[in-house]
Amino acid sequence: MKVQPGVPDPSDPILLRRADNNERFVAFAFAAADFVVEVEPGGEVTYAAGALRARFARAPEAFVGSPVHDMVDPLDHPALDMALLVLSRKGRLSPVLIRLADRERTQLALAGLMLSPLGGPVRLCLTFSVLPAMPDLPQMMSSLQFARTAARRLQATTPYDLGLVEVTSHGSDAASLGIAISSALQTVVPHAVASEVAPGRYGLLGIEGQSSLPVIAAALEAALRAQRVAPVKVTSRSLLLSDDGLTPVQAARALRQALSVFARSGAAGLDDAGFAGGLAGYVQQAAAQTGVLRRAITQRRFELLFQPVVTLADRKLHHYEALLRPKPIPGCPFGTPQEFVTLVEALGLTDELDLAVVGLACDAALVASVPVAFNLSGQSVQSAVFRDRLIRQLSAHPACRAGRLLAEMTETAEVEDIERWPGPPPRCAGSMSRSAWTTSGRARLTCGCCVPLPPTSSSSTAPMCRA
Repeated sequence: MKVQPGVPDPSDPILLRRADNNERFVAFAFAAADFVVEVEPGGEVTYAAGALRARFARAPEAFVGSPVHDMVDPLDHPALDMALLVLSRKGRLSPVLIRLADRERTQLALAGLMLSPLGGPVRLCLTFSVLPAMPDLPQMMSSLQFARTAARRLQATTPYDLGLVEVTSHGSDAASLGIAISSALQTVVPHAVASEVAPGRYGLLGIEGQSSLPVIAAALEAALRAQRVAPVKVTSRSLLLSDDGLTPVQAARALRQALSVFARSGAAGLDDAGFAGGLAGYVQQAAAQTGVLRRAITQRRFELLFQPVVTLADRKLHHYEALLRPKPIPGCPFGTPQEFVTLVEALGLTDELDLAVVGLACDAALVASVPVAFNLSGQSVQSAVFRDRLIRQLSAHPACRAGRLLAEMTETAEVEDIERWPGPPPRCAGSMSRSAWTTSGRARLTCGCCVPLPPTSSSSTAPMCRA
């Protein structure tokens, strides 16, 4: 009897059993799943099937080779990263709620199983399943994630508006008011991305094409009054997300500074800080402070506080982490240490500040009983000139030769070609002897130098030590 191509030979019981098992597993998979996706541990899609066309108007095979993050709402990228990490470490992922990157931001249950066939590559098999009567999720993004999302909008060819909203109320406790505002925002701007950058102060993205910001503020105030919130007042201010000729680093740092100032001082503080002219206006005004800031760095108008880090197993002191604390600088206003660092970065003085901090950390390590850790900006480390200066400075200091230093490269999410940085440059690694070189800042699992580390130590919240 002639066997048709693709149809198992009915006379071969083994082939029939295999075909029956395959059909059974496919039926089990799609009994609950809307679609299934197979990814590499780094998150790249290697196989996709199911109702992807209905969800995204794209064929399943169109997703092969792209990050699985493309299927998930940016709000839930941190949750997706954590899910992939859990799946890679434990081999199984129990269902977690996640939102898709479709127009409706559909909520599905994500589950997974890790396959590691003998001699074959590890594969992560994910199922996205519909859940009945799922509750609405609050659409609040963390302030850090919101800042990064807003920074990505700076790269768009069309300028975007960043909406800033202040809500003041007398007689409402902060927790109840926050819940009421979150609910009201979902009603007034259901498709916007919102974040509470400080109590009563909110950032909004994705309001283009909707009502103007003053209309949104008025509607939000009315919605809060409808919820019988105590006397409430809502004010608003927009900030155009446009680089206006700034470098990507300048625009990103100016945006970060704007959010920090708004969180600390509200919309009124933005004008005082120089943001009346937008991001470019702020950088232009701050540029006049470059000389003052450079002299302050040279004269060491800052100090390092040393935060003890202890091991969890025995609570013994492991090392100190050096924390920058600037002193007041006449003619150069800033509110917090982070605002000082952001201003330094926007004005291109990061190399000078990093090397000054390294010098103080090296001196402190000579008299400390344990190693001292200091930060290096990813912005600085990309410069070959800076790396050469750093290596010469470290190689000449006895604390480094004794292996009493720990270096951490921050802001690796902004480092180009991060795969080229699995560790320090060879000469630096040799000069740092036993010292560690770590990286942080990028949450994506595709970053080769970021690996999950066991929680062996913890920063103490005890009073910090001065050098």
